[in-house]
Amino acid sequence: LSYDTLRKLGHIEPQDGWRLSLGGTAMLALTHLIERQKFKQPIAHCVVCTDRDTAGDLVFSEISEKLTIRVSRSIPVGKDWNETLQQIRNEVKLLEYAGNYIHKKADFMGKIDKLKSKAAAQEPVAPNPYKSRDGLE
Repeated sequence: LSYDTLRKLGHIEPQDGWRLSLGGTAMLALTHLIERQKFKQPIAHCVVCTDRDTAGDLVFSEISEKLTIRVSRSIPVGKDWNETLQQIRNEVKLLEYAGNYIHKKADFMGKIDKLKSKAAAQEPVAPNPYKSRDGLE
């Protein structure tokens, strides 16, 4: 599900076709889907999206050996697709926070510039008659 969410968010290139969660490393659901589709619209390519671990390596090898169709693998950046999704969401939150900070700072600096312009546009203040020539009062 995390893989498909990443695809929908545009972080993974979209692909037409079926999506099937094996619920671990069991092949039963995949075998059933391929057999069922054989007479309707045959499946020509299988992209295996497993965890980045030994079990993921083994299930990819098993699927590659058992299927007579083209098989490729998509590997997550993190240990699994959910961790990858969480990393991307955290990066997006950080970028949003930084963007808000920059926007607020720019807004604040704009207000300061307006105050400076307003102060510069005001008439000069009359000199203090109590100041001496050396600037001391």
